Amino acid sequence: MEYNQRLITAPLGNCRAICGGSGVVSPDVSRLSVAVGTILVAVTAVAFITATGAIDRGYGARIGGLCLVAAVTLIAMFIQTCANPGIIRKERAAAAAGGASPFSPAIIQVVKGYNVPMRFCNECGIYRPPRSSHCPLCGNCVDRFSHHCSMVGGCVGQNNYRWFLLTLLCVLVLAGTVLGLLGHFFYYSFAGTTVVRRLLAVLITVLAGSMVLFAGSTLVIHVQLMSRNVTAKEWSDFRRQQNTSSGGRWGDRARADEATELLQLYDEGCVVNVKEALRPSAHTLPKALASLGSGDELIAVR
Repeated sequence: MEYNQRLITAPLGNCRAICGGSGVVSPDVSRLSVAVGTILVAVTAVAFITATGAIDRGYGARIGGLCLVAAVTLIAMFIQTCANPGIIRKERAAAAAGGASPFSPAIIQVVKGYNVPMRFCNECGIYRPPRSSHCPLCGNCVDRFSHHCSMVGGCVGQNNYRWFLLTLLCVLVLAGTVLGLLGHFFYYSFAGTTVVRRLLAVLITVLAGSMVLFAGSTLVIHVQLMSRNVTAKEWSDFRRQQNTSSGGRWGDRARADEATELLQLYDEGCVVNVKEALRPSAHTLPKALASLGSGDELIAVR
């Protein structure tokens, strides 16, 4: 049974379906307007700062390139925010779980010899597949949930993770382009320009530098996680478990060892991991839910 999460025919949780059900917007989608406004203001400010040298120092072509990068960044942000992150449709999940209820036996997926529970979500009323999690802000369970992005609003999951990475890359390139233009301005035109332009150039430089650090570090972290087939949520849970076990009690150490094994459970090698993260169209519902007998299996335990 193919698990198609690309079309949503009704509002889900606290989100709203858009574009005929091909996308969703979260309750905090207004954060996107803040990000868009910041980019537009920064690009306009750079154009204003460098306007005096646009002809004689070749700034016109550079500003055109800056506008192009800004446009690509905005498009990537819109797609990331409005794309369906992998919301688990309640009727599909209930049918896949065999009509299980919270009073039914717990559903366990056996993956490579480990029992991975399909935990029951009280808010959605479903048994969610392994690696999925419930987002309290959006009110939905999301397959391969990574995190809720506070930069532009909306969950990051199986279906829009690649757009999240593209957004980070575009923001990094955009901020780097701004720094390059302003560096050229500082070197050639800073001494002969007005005080307003000088102050504005310093402010935009600080903002762009901060974005380079933020976007660059976040991109590096997620590329590392992607290469290991680990989500940000899984890594956060793992670190929390490690901190809990720091007391040295045997039970805590055992749970920490189990958390370490589960963290490596889905690692299939760097190349395969990257393909799996960047090609959501190849995903189906976890094998055990789609069909039994293909390496994984479902068992019910009380």
